[in-house]
Order: sequence, then C-alpha cells, then structure tokens
Amino acid sequence: KITKEVRQLRWLIHECHLVALLAHVLIRNAWCNDPLLHTQLRRLAPKPVITLLNPSPNQNTTLKSRQFLDGLRRAMDVWHAAWTTTRRGLFCVRWENLHDAMTLHSQFDAIPSIRKFRAACIGQNGSRDIGAQGFVAFLRALGLKVRLVCSLQPLPFNFSSKPSVVLAEGIISVDTEPPVVKSSREASSAFPFVVDQPVASVSFTETREPIYWAEVFNPHSRRWYAVDPMVLQLMHVPQCGSKLEPSLSDPDNVMAYVVGIDAQGYTKDLTPKYVKSFLVKTRKSRVTLNAEGARWWTRVMTFLGKKALDPLDSLEDDLIHRAETSDNLPGNIQDFKNHPIYVLERDLKANEVLTATKPCGVVHARGSTEALAVYRRADVKILHSAVSWYRRGREVMQDAEPLKWKDANRGQRVGLFAYDQTTKFEPKPVLDGRVPKNDFGNIEVFSESMVPAGGRYLPFKDVWKSAKACGVDYADAVVGFSFGAGNRAAAQIRGIVVPETDAHRVLHEYGEMKREEVAAALRRRERAARKRWTKYLLSLAIRNRLNFEHGEV
Repeated sequence: KITKEVRQLRWLIHECHLVALLAHVLIRNAWCNDPLLHTQLRRLAPKPVITLLNPSPNQNTTLKSRQFLDGLRRAMDVWHAAWTTTRRGLFCVRWENLHDAMTLHSQFDAIPSIRKFRAACIGQNGSRDIGAQGFVAFLRALGLKVRLVCSLQPLPFNFSSKPSVVLAEGIISVDTEPPVVKSSREASSAFPFVVDQPVASVSFTETREPIYWAEVFNPHSRRWYAVDPMVLQLMHVPQCGSKLEPSLSDPDNVMAYVVGIDAQGYTKDLTPKYVKSFLVKTRKSRVTLNAEGARWWTRVMTFLGKKALDPLDSLEDDLIHRAETSDNLPGNIQDFKNHPIYVLERDLKANEVLTATKPCGVVHARGSTEALAVYRRADVKILHSAVSWYRRGREVMQDAEPLKWKDANRGQRVGLFAYDQTTKFEPKPVLDGRVPKNDFGNIEVFSESMVPAGGRYLPFKDVWKSAKACGVDYADAVVGFSFGAGNRAAAQIRGIVVPETDAHRVLHEYGEMKREEVAAALRRRERAARKRWTKYLLSLAIRNRLNFEHGEV
C-alpha cells in the first residue's frame, strides 16, 4: 500500500536530488571556465573555424550570421571527430531499478577534481557528458557566449506500474587496452598533449538523445542555438519543442528539467523551450505539479538566476512563458485530467461544478464518434460544505442555495457552496477584557481572520500558565481536529487568545517563566554533575585508603 508518508518521502527525495544535481552541474560549469584549460583548448581550433566565428564587421548581418553558424558547425565536427567515448553517460534511474544502478558505478566517469576534468578534456576521451562539457569549455575559450545545458534526471516522485528495465544489460562490451603514453612527436599536431590515461574501446546502450549539450548565442541574429556535438550532432533553435526531446516511452531519459548555466553561473529553467507538451505531459513529472512545489522551484531558480535582467533575457523569458502557458487543446482524452487550462465534465471532482453553459471546444475519444465538450478550468468553481468554509474562516450567506449535494454519513446529504456564496466570518469582539468562548470554554481559530477584534492570538506552548498567573482572561485556541479510532474527532489546541491590551503582560510573564525554566534545568544539571563528581572523588579516596592500608591491588 502506498501511504501518504511514502509519497511525502519520495517528494522530499526528489527535491533533494534536484538540488544535488544542480550543484553538480554548477561545479562542472565552473570548471568549464578554467583558464589553464582554455589556454590548451584554444590550440585545437583550426584557423578557418576562428575566421568564420569572427566575420568581418563590414559584411551585412545575414552573411555574418551565416558565417558564424558555419564556423560553429565546423567546430562541432572537429570536436566530435576527436572525442573517444570510453565511459557511460548519465541516465534516469527509477526506484524499481535503483539497486541495479548502484552496481554500475564502474561504468561512469570518476571526475572528482578539476585536474582530472582538465585531463579528460585535453585527452579527448571520457563519457559523452564530459565531451559536451569540454565542448562548452572549448567554445568559451574561443570567446563565445555559451551555456552549459543539462536535462536533470532526478529520482521520480510518482509511482510507475510499468516493469523496470534491467540496467545490468546496459554494457555490450568493454575492451580495455593497456595504458599507452604518447610522446609529443607521436601525438597529433591538432592535439599536442601528453596524456597518461588508458583509452578503452567501449560500446554502450546509451540514451538516444543527450543529457548534456551547449547553447550558443549568435550575436548577429541575437538567438540562442542548441548545439549537440556528441550524440545527434545537430544545431538548431529550440522553440516549443526540440529534436533533443526524448520519446515519452524512453525510461532512461526523462526531459522534465532542462537548465542552462552561463559563464557567470546564472541558472535558468529552459524546459518549455525544449518540450512540445509542457502542460500536458512534462508538467506531470515536475515539482511544479502543485502550488507548493511551484513555489519551491521558483525560490530555487530565483536564488540561482540573474538578479538584473537585460532586454535579451526579457525577450527569452517571454518566449519561455508563452511556451509554458500554451493553451492548445490536448489531443488525448487522458491528458485532460488535471489539465490547468481545460477540463472535461466527466473529470470534475465531487466538490467541483461548472459555471459555463457553452463549451470552448470538443474532443473525440479514440475509436468513438461521441463528441465530448471541453470547458475552461477558469469556469470551474471549487465547492465546500458550510462546516468546511467555517474552518477556512468564512461563513455561508443566509439566502445561499447549494450548487451541489453530496452524500454524507448515515444517508444524509450535505450542501456544497462556492466562494462567492460566502462572507468573511466576523467573530464576537473582546469586550471589557473578556474573550468570547464557545460552549466548551475555548475559541476556534482556524484562520487569522477568526481572531476576534480586540484580541491577540499567542501560539506558544504553556502560555496559558502565564495568562493565569497574570489574572488575564484567556481562551484556549482550537486550530483543527484530529480523527482517531472510530473516526472520532479530537480538538487540537495550540496557544490561547487574550485581550490585546493585556498581551504585553502575558508575554513578559511568559518570557520570565521560560527563563526560570532554563535556569531550573541548569541547576538540575549542576546538581547532577556535583553528585557525579562527589561519587568519583569518594571512589578515589576509598581507593587511595585501600592502597595505603593493604598495598597496591
């Protein structure tokens, strides 16, 4: 059984894994700026490539852009031809095959330091991920504005019913030759570096699309080009879809988080640029699936992103926003479920109701001629019972008619109401220093708006003792209910409500009470310590007396 705790744990692990992967990519991006690596990689570029990448300023913009792209294509070809893949690249691991993935660590690059990263890039061998990172360093060495782009592959938070893939079958063959050290005379003139590393002839079952690639800014057309030198060897402008997007059926490559990091270390979420169905498909694999996760991801990207945007950044952000909020109708009936813009009437939840009378479109189920009406999610109202609204700090209007009914316990029916059928709950005010209480002697504070006028909510443990010591009238605050055996409700009390005019006295007394508690705890520790020292010193005295009277034992 999949419990709530298990779901929450997976969600937390997913977020932690995302942060760890972001940290990994940020470190690799910083290594791509290494001056020593740039000095050595700069020698690899043939002069014709450098000439094309820096066209004459006297030419028109179109010609300069064309020459720049030709130079970029040649640089990609030079890098791809020189690179030897000796290790496996990253891929997405599922919970079902996590144990198998942990046994494959010997197939991956062990690059724990910038020194080894520098050696791998100069030696032109390693995984295709290191190759893409080295290509970013190569282009930055030539003075280009380049992002390191990575499709992060965190452990998923959802639960799959599909059988897992056996990862141990990933390797087809690995034939490692003895270490070979080339002299500078034997080395190619294009790569005049001595590298003391074994070169392996390796064949892997890799993902069909890359995990790492580069984004290069064309200063003449003012557009970002995605460049993949290692897998597909292509170069294009991603816009609401990309040739780099893997198939949805590929379990080893899930494109849910595509981040780009520039030379200054600023990070941007580029996912909507690279996927065709962001709202319909991709969104379901991201933490942004719910409001809390969306806020968390926004905080992460804000922390890592640029603080001051230039016009180019704003233009790209507009493009990403349009792709992120594209309102094209889904082509599959299942994709309407939980869609943020569209909804089918049959997918409405028990506490939802449509307010629109006319649909915004129709869709046909596969293999059926029946047309299903499509409505906008904005025309759906969320309903709650009168008790549920009360626990949200609102009360139903007297003349309001339920928009929907639902069955409750013991055959009863409960009416459901919309937000616009309710008003803000106004509790009785505090008068003459007396806090209003219910029949149980407490006060219900389910939201901040339920604190009565002239009162103050103090959500501290045992603060009632201070109020009682001050002789101040107070009421225990009920903030919710817990349901135990037999579905019996028990009130959850947290803090108290006191008159606003007496709150400072209660807080002062509470502070004194807490300080006295700390002092008392310290005195208890001191007494216990003195007791232990007394026992220790007494034991030493007895031992010395025995040794003196009876000799050393």
